[in-house]
Formats: sequence, C-alpha cells, structure tokens
Amino acid sequence: IVTDFEQITETEDIKFAIVANYPNEHFQTCRSFLEHKLSVLVEKPIADSVTQLNVLSDLAGRNGVLLAVGLEYFFNQDIYAFKALLHARNSTPQLISVRWIDLEQIHRRGQLKFPDFSVNAFKDLHSHVWSILKIILDGGSIALRAIEVGKGGEQISGTFSQGGIPISIFLDRAGD
Repeated sequence: IVTDFEQITETEDIKFAIVANYPNEHFQTCRSFLEHKLSVLVEKPIADSVTQLNVLSDLAGRNGVLLAVGLEYFFNQDIYAFKALLHARNSTPQLISVRWIDLEQIHRRGQLKFPDFSVNAFKDLHSHVWSILKIILDGGSIALRAIEVGKGGEQISGTFSQGGIPISIFLDRAGD
C-alpha cells in the first residue's frame, strides 16, 4: 500500500490505482494516474461532467489502460435476495417507488456512514438507485419522464419507466 500520491505515479511496479478520495478530486486524480499509464478503479462519481468523463475515457484508450467505476450495490446481496423473492413469487412489479432519505449519519452494514456533502444529492445517490433498479429489473434502459430538483440539489424527485413499469424516485438530503 502506498499512501503518497507522487510515490504512486513514480513507482514502476505499480500497475493500477484505486481512487477513493473526495468526489470533487476524482477527475484530477484519475487523470494523473491515467497520464502515467496506470489502470484505475474509481468510486462513484467518476467525474463531474460528461466532458470530464470523455477526457478520462480518451486517456485510458490512448494509453491502453483500464478505467472502471465501482458501484457498491452491484455487490449487495440484499438486493439480489429481494430480486430472488420477486422471481420466486412470479411477480412482476406494477409500480416501483424508491424513497431514499440520506441522514447526516447512519449505521449501514455495520459501519457509520456520512453523506458526501461535496456533491449534490443527485450526483451522490443516483448511481446507487440506478444500480438497484438495474439488478431488480434485469437491466434494460430506464427512460426519464420528468425530474424536479429542489433545495439546491438536495432533494430530487422524478418519474421514469422501464419496460412499461412506472418508477418514481425521491432522493432527500435536506431533511424535510
């Protein structure tokens, strides 16, 4: 394990890096590693914009290294157990409603978690919701119908659909 950023880019035997720093630092950190021809696994969000994502993707491609984003819910067995329960009942959801209230601190899976206040609720939480929906609904495209942002980005509500199944989502970090 190397803890000094410069040491990572200057050590020839290091071939990949895992980026788990503040989200607003992900782009710069990933770019530096990719420029030094290191493969990168970065926690979400991978970047702040599509433009930044394209820069990282192009760098990885030019340098022949991997760039991947980690989405923890793809590995959460509780989500797969819920999906198995739906399949065991031969049940297709008629409506999906996701209500995600992100408290200032909460114990989750045995660890004290804090929200990432360096980005708004949408950037912080939407990838989790998408991961869960992709697992439960066996992939496929999710169509956006409407989205509303409130409280400076700390509350998000939206309607979506997948395969004719209506989906409503409410994400809240405003505490209202």
